[in-house]
Amino acid sequence: LLEVQQAINFGFQIIKVFPASKLGVTFLDQLKSDQNPLPFFIAAGGMKASDLNNWLSKGFKAIVLGSELIKDNQIDPILQKWLIARNNQQEHAYN
Repeated sequence: LLEVQQAINFGFQIIKVFPASKLGVTFLDQLKSDQNPLPFFIAAGGMKASDLNNWLSKGFKAIVLGSELIKDNQIDPILQKWLIARNNQQEHAYN
């Protein structure tokens, strides 16, 4: 937490949080609220496809997904459904 606070104080605009799954989805809630707006936070390390919406709703702007979501050259079915749904949302937003 101290390193992230220092990065914010130095004016960093992008911060990668790793391992995000160990720090928890509420990690950004622990930062001082006087940092408004927060920098662009990337969550990396240990997230599951079923958790993507939860991480994004908590303020993370990007998520790094690992190789465990691809097995035998097949994408995780939960991730595939999520990607299709997000794509459909984006298409509707632009129409």
